Amino acid sequence: MATLSEPNGRMQVSRSESPAIIRVVFVGGLDPKTVTAGIPASGADPNNFTFLVENKGQYPQNVVPGTIPVANGSQAQFRFQDGPFPVNEYTVTLVGTEGQPAPVKRPTIRSTGDSPLDGEPTQLPSGDGTPGGNFVFTFSVN
Repeated sequence: MATLSEPNGRMQVSRSESPAIIRVVFVGGLDPKTVTAGIPASGADPNNFTFLVENKGQYPQNVVPGTIPVANGSQAQFRFQDGPFPVNEYTVTLVGTEGQPAPVKRPTIRSTGDSPLDGEPTQLPSGDGTPGGNFVFTFSVN
């Protein structure tokens, strides 16, 4: 429905398109078991999520509840728990720097070679050539 075309960009999606999934494609080998999300209301700890979707004020701890139904060597998908995303703005953080976003000691998305995600949004694909760095983008549902 929408594709991020520039680093630090933002996407807009129409609610009429029923957006419910965020798909991220990774370059290089992704260790799928390091891509995590969950449902805080069911006891999952958002401090352990590496695919973090946030919305201020609408959800407990500002964390959008969801799961990772697909994660393999090249992509990961976040599925919103309640169907289509409601009209609002969202921030997505793919964690590549341990302990970020602060103040928790959050784990990182890692490669099959056990290196952290090279996530600095300096270009697409992201990265500055050094492991580490969060990739953050925003999108809105109108």
